[in-house]
Amino acid sequence: MPQALKQVPLRWREVRSRLDPRQRANLLFALWIMVIVVFFSFSTRQEYYTIPAIPAMALLVGAWFSREAESPANSADRRAGRISSALLFALGSLGFVVSMLLLILSKPPSPGTDLSELLKRNPEVYTLSFGHFLDLTPQAMGAFRGPLLGAALALLLGTGLNWMLRRGGRPAAGNFALAVMMIGLLACVHSAFVTFSPILSSKQLAIAIEQHYRPGDVIVVDGEYESASSLNFYIGIPLRILHEPQVACGTARTFPMLRMSSKPRRPSRPLGLGRRASFYGVTRKRLRN
Repeated sequence: MPQALKQVPLRWREVRSRLDPRQRANLLFALWIMVIVVFFSFSTRQEYYTIPAIPAMALLVGAWFSREAESPANSADRRAGRISSALLFALGSLGFVVSMLLLILSKPPSPGTDLSELLKRNPEVYTLSFGHFLDLTPQAMGAFRGPLLGAALALLLGTGLNWMLRRGGRPAAGNFALAVMMIGLLACVHSAFVTFSPILSSKQLAIAIEQHYRPGDVIVVDGEYESASSLNFYIGIPLRILHEPQVACGTARTFPMLRMSSKPRRPSRPLGLGRRASFYGVTRKRLRN
């Protein structure tokens, strides 16, 4: 076993010496992806942990696209491109069908309807950054009919054009069709996020507080600091914590710009004195308790 381990660096040098610059770059990108994905597999995983690996994935895909476009018409790379484009078109068609079914089942909400009233809460999955999407119901999907239709059409047209262009021997044009499809999808996703933002963001609450806030007023958080820290971010007003700060407040203690103060015990009377107003923010966890 020790002798076998000693041979590893030698074998590695032999493999590296046989690689051209393009292959070395691809190897670097593959190792880049593996290190990030494997490292975060040993802890609680959230999908955004893999974001640092996305540039390496894009570079690998781009390198393959370039090699495919430069290869002869009957090469293995061209055949692989046609097969992958057919599979992608099948997935795009499936996504289009599912989106159309959701579009048919959903109905536009009545004017003035609050989106939060149409959602189904699933706090047990909020550890995932996209867990809130599981709150969507057929009724709530009615608020996203425009972005849903746009995303469905982008999937169908983008993958379909890519498949036809690659079958016609024009892989570069197929790549362009995929790029336009991704731009359309991102635009639809952004539009949906704007509609969904009141559920995910406290910006509207912060703006409402700022409109009524006067010098000397206080903002009190009955819960964890991290549940209301975005209020400080949006309006720059110091927060007061009703209970003793937890470990998550270590950063706020370290940097003066993260302004906060705490009240160890629940006061027997409101913190507002005289003409001072108190804005109380209560987290869902406190409401349940």
